[in-house]
Amino acid sequence: MRVVLSRKGFDSETGGIPSPILPYGRLLSLPIPREGEDRSYSDLRFSDNQTYADVLCDLRAKVAGQDRCHVDPDIYRQVLSRPRGWRPLSGHRGNAQSELAGRGIKVGDLLLFFGWFREVRMSPSGRLAYVRGAPDLHVVFGYLQIDKVIPVSSATALPHWMTSHPHASKPYRQRGNNTIYVSRSRASWDDSLPGARPLAFSERGVLTKRGLSRSRWDLPWCFRELEMTRVKYDPVRDCFQSSPIGQEFVIEEDPRVERWAKRIIQAGS
Repeated sequence: MRVVLSRKGFDSETGGIPSPILPYGRLLSLPIPREGEDRSYSDLRFSDNQTYADVLCDLRAKVAGQDRCHVDPDIYRQVLSRPRGWRPLSGHRGNAQSELAGRGIKVGDLLLFFGWFREVRMSPSGRLAYVRGAPDLHVVFGYLQIDKVIPVSSATALPHWMTSHPHASKPYRQRGNNTIYVSRSRASWDDSLPGARPLAFSERGVLTKRGLSRSRWDLPWCFRELEMTRVKYDPVRDCFQSSPIGQEFVIEEDPRVERWAKRIIQAGS
């Protein structure tokens, strides 16, 4: 099983603020704004009486509730009404998809989704606010084990439950090199786990090395022996420097990497 770290959600250029680590450990990855998409932040349910638009307002984001957003990876079941047969999905196109295809990512492999996060608190007025001085972190917020790899073009027939995904829409179908990854119903190594889900915050899921900037990661020693795209070991700081450019970080297949990934999933489940 190959493991891929897939960068998703707000970043410093797209969205402009970190996604929140909520007081009770929930990791809420904020989907990036993108014109022309079918969904807005007001369409996404954060709780029974709140939407993502409310969260963005509390956190003083530059994007507004009516702005359109790219809901991908689509692993948060409760944010939208789901048709019968729905499964979590992840879409990739362009250079990101070329990276995955070129590295031979296939059925059975594992996507670990990570992004930029910072701790938030609930103010006395009931609004969310970032904790002053809390570090900016790269955190794993979800996973998807691949059951199907579907190249999607204008001629591709998709089941009804999949057609609401952004990468199933007409603009993506027409752009080429566009693929949807469908999750397994249950994880292959533990049938008590779903094949994809969001994760809660855990220290195991934090990639950033304590006290350093978020792009400097604290990975197991074995990673020094393995090939990993867009990441280099820095012996001076004893950390792994990740590239600010690129979405997919593909790790060489190794049982030690599998165990590391499974421990992150178990800790956040």
